[in-house]
Amino acid sequence: MFLNIYANDSVAWGNGWIVASLVAATAAGKGQWLAQHLREWCHAYIKDSKNLLTNAYGRWNVSMLVSNEDLAQDITLHLQGLGPFISALDIVRYLDTPEIKTHLGLERSISLKTASWWMWLMQYHWGKEPKGQYVDGHEWDDVVTYRQSTFLPAWAAVDAKTHKFDDGGNLDPLTPVSSCPTVIWNHNDKTAKPYAKGKGTSLMVADFVSPDYGWLREPVFLRPGKERDSYFMCDEVLAQVTKAMDVLDKHYRMEDHVFVYDNVTTHKKHADNALSARHMPKYPPNPNGKGRKKGENWGVKVPLLGPNGNVIHGSDRKVVKVFKKMADAQFSDGRPQPLYFPDDHPQYPGLFKGMAVILEERGFSNARSLKAKCKGFKCAPGIMDCCCQRILFNQPDFVGVKSLLEDVCERRGYRVIFLPKFHLELNFIEMCWGYAKQVYRQFPISSDPMILEKNALAALESILLLFSNRSLRFMDGYRHGLNGSEAIWAVKKYRSHRCLPPELVHEIEFERKKAAATS
Repeated sequence: MFLNIYANDSVAWGNGWIVASLVAATAAGKGQWLAQHLREWCHAYIKDSKNLLTNAYGRWNVSMLVSNEDLAQDITLHLQGLGPFISALDIVRYLDTPEIKTHLGLERSISLKTASWWMWLMQYHWGKEPKGQYVDGHEWDDVVTYRQSTFLPAWAAVDAKTHKFDDGGNLDPLTPVSSCPTVIWNHNDKTAKPYAKGKGTSLMVADFVSPDYGWLREPVFLRPGKERDSYFMCDEVLAQVTKAMDVLDKHYRMEDHVFVYDNVTTHKKHADNALSARHMPKYPPNPNGKGRKKGENWGVKVPLLGPNGNVIHGSDRKVVKVFKKMADAQFSDGRPQPLYFPDDHPQYPGLFKGMAVILEERGFSNARSLKAKCKGFKCAPGIMDCCCQRILFNQPDFVGVKSLLEDVCERRGYRVIFLPKFHLELNFIEMCWGYAKQVYRQFPISSDPMILEKNALAALESILLLFSNRSLRFMDGYRHGLNGSEAIWAVKKYRSHRCLPPELVHEIEFERKKAAATS
């Protein structure tokens, strides 16, 4: 409409470009803001005809939660501070406080329906008790156990040799001098979208960031979607970390490097034939059995790959899978334990031994009297020998199976640490991405992939590295025995510290007693 008006002197009254944009904006029921953007969009289109706005759904309704990453993190921390059970109404009340409304420029809070939608966007889910409340898993027993017993000790071991920075990015003069310091690289991937709806191009960016050097500047760009790039899966993760190690080997050989990843299946995927007690039968297959599975061996089914390395599909368009034997186990003395009988075995040539035989070889003489597994693999708490599967599940070689990512990195002398689940506050790159997205959305809207990538790179270069100390304060809080809500309180109270002060424990204990007395 705008260009038609501009080209028609009788409509624009010969007054030119600005008047034509105002006429078009007025016809759309808008004013100066739309007129100015019409001129900007047309200038961009004239320079590059591919830079054309498209939207199949009408209006672009950009959610406040999507456009403001800091808001999403503030809400998450607020909800964690309320305890294990929260509801969508807690978000409504939080946004209805005077200081939050002033900060966001809100005249009123959001609706309960919008708050429920935000809970879903932030990956909360409904819990059974009490009704109508969400649980995010932050304080689940297994998550807390991993955080306290595995993650924090692993982090403390590498943190002792890292450089220490203040919130301004300056090196702490009290940092111990080391001939081979440790550099920690946090990894994450995020998707940058130019608009909330429509057929606009989206761009997934994956990179590493370190307090010492900033961004590694080896980002991977993916444009996921139908007939476009695939999503960032395990193969892409391995390819990227291999390239990152090549860069570090070339330019930073005098330092030890540790990669920190989110605790997700994409990062923790095992080899196809890795040890696993799930689905193992108790006994070997009967070579003289009847029916369809007569003599069928037990193992894992893996996709069949063609000469080019791509997965082969059958005539039914399903992935063709082939049988593969599971990898050997290991006795406590380090000797390998084959899970299959030898090919010349008189009764079970080359067949899977079954859990009972595997356990008997390990000294569990009562294995045949145990059931194969508890129903639904829901074993009674605290009992470690209720079934064959439970015993194998807790054997050191089954517990210590490394992911493909760990295996690839450790072969080259690098270490990998996985963050606890549901602990975004411990990965400071999450805050870096939030800041980068905020900068990214200040660029003009574009559907051109090259412009999109250029804007994303510019946004990443604007990152502030002061977020690292905030994550370290959370770790220190958990190390002092604080739960999620107490850690949030402590981090807010001691904003200028890299670590929380020693008197914190006494102050928290005082607050606990005070809360117990008033309850």
